[in-house]
Amino acid sequence: MVPGSVAMRSDPGDHEANDYLGVGKDYYFVTGGNVQFLLYDANGGVQIVMESSATPSSRFTFGFAAPGNGRLVPGEYHNIEKFPFQSPDVPGMQIANNPVCNSYPPLSGSFTVIEASYDAEGHIQRFDATFEQRCYGMTAALRGHVRAGIAEPVAPYPPEPEVPAVLEYTRYWGPFTNEGLKYRWATPRGKELLWYRDRNRLHVGV
Repeated sequence: MVPGSVAMRSDPGDHEANDYLGVGKDYYFVTGGNVQFLLYDANGGVQIVMESSATPSSRFTFGFAAPGNGRLVPGEYHNIEKFPFQSPDVPGMQIANNPVCNSYPPLSGSFTVIEASYDAEGHIQRFDATFEQRCYGMTAALRGHVRAGIAEPVAPYPPEPEVPAVLEYTRYWGPFTNEGLKYRWATPRGKELLWYRDRNRLHVGV
């Protein structure tokens, strides 16, 4: 185990078009109590594992690799492919909890290495990076800042102002009861929009 921290912000979206992994929420974990971090070499790159046994439990993995499985050094890495299955000449990255991004189109994104320190044998000792990842070709992204092997924690994302729930719908007459409703919704971060239809009325609540 090593000292570590991570801050993540997941973009909300309309209906099921939000970020697949973060589902429109903010996350912040720091070593201590129920939270532990692991940092090690893996598949030619760097792997970080964060586990929290708090309720509800959480487990995130962070994988990064330089093109050609070279040593990661400070700098920007764009046009990533899914780690550890990236092509030889491109960088690899994968942020996962459960589920992971498995389907086509593959994940996309970029990361910036702020610090990468190794021991005399070339094993990773300290790692600091920011990242942005999108799953399944969605526009919504998971963004974050992760450190491992470094005691000073990253800063959490500042809270966002609350926004009211919004529902837009268009109704079309059709031969069946369940036809003719198109909808789009947006809610305050981390909250769900509850709605049901009763005959010709639409009931909405948060």
